[in-house]
Order: sequence, then structure tokens, then C-alpha cells
Amino acid sequence: MTISYDAQRGCEKLTKYGGNKKMETNEIQETNVNLEENEDLRTRIGTKEKQNIQPAKVLIAEAKIEQVGANNTKKVVCTCTHPNATEHIKISGVKYEKKGQLLVSGLWLNKDEDNLIQKGSALANFLTFLGAETIENLNGKTCETITDDKGYLVFKGY
Repeated sequence: MTISYDAQRGCEKLTKYGGNKKMETNEIQETNVNLEENEDLRTRIGTKEKQNIQPAKVLIAEAKIEQVGANNTKKVVCTCTHPNATEHIKISGVKYEKKGQLLVSGLWLNKDEDNLIQKGSALANFLTFLGAETIENLNGKTCETITDDKGYLVFKGY
């Protein structure tokens, strides 16, 4: 059994020879994962604190549909420019008003029987609030943000 450095992957690789036979690929992958976990065990405490970005007006640079979760459910994820952030941030939730109550929801892409965005959904309410007829029309729009109960930034859609 030998441990070598894999320059292409930038990690240590364990190679085991049994006679003339090399380790199976899945065994090597498991070993690489174990080496990465061991590296994580040796990670020290950093000097930089997490940057908490405060609510502000953001510019939606790009709205995309991504598949998330085990069921690959479609969700709208907006890449935004925030005035206090050095890099783009992603926002995929909205706080909106429905029947006199403020609700927080993800921008899930739910469609009706006509294959249109479900009327009354969080996404439909958000699009209407910003005056956008389609998800694509979100690009270039500005919107205020607010923090949800967990401290994440979401769009303020009311």
C-alpha cells in the first residue's frame, strides 16, 4: 500500500496493489474522502468572522431556475448585486402579503394545468409586485431585501 500525491486532483491518493491488481475506483474515491476528512480534522480556527449582510436594495443581475433537493424541485434563484457585498449574492426567497398576513416562502416554480405559474403562489406574488410578467423579466429589476426568521436575506415583496 502506498500513499502518493495526485497533482491533478491536488490531494493524496492511496494506491493498493494486490498481486498485479490495483484498487477499484470506488475504493480509491472512498480513500480520498477519508483523507479529506482527516485534513478537516487538522483545520485551525480562522481569523475572519462571517460577513452579515444587512438588508438593502439589491439589483437582480440574473434570475435562473435551479433544481434543488432530493426531488429536484424547481426554484427561482436570483443572483444579485448588494451595495455592501464585494461579490454577488443569491436570493431565492420572498416575504410577501397574502390575505392580510406576511408569509415567507421560497420562490418555488409551481405551474397550473395550463403550464403557467400558479396564481397566488409566492413566485406569482413576487413577479406581480415587481411588475414582471415572466421570470426572465426579473433581470435588471431592483428590490428591497429583509431578513427572515433565520437571518437570511429574502426579497421584500409587499
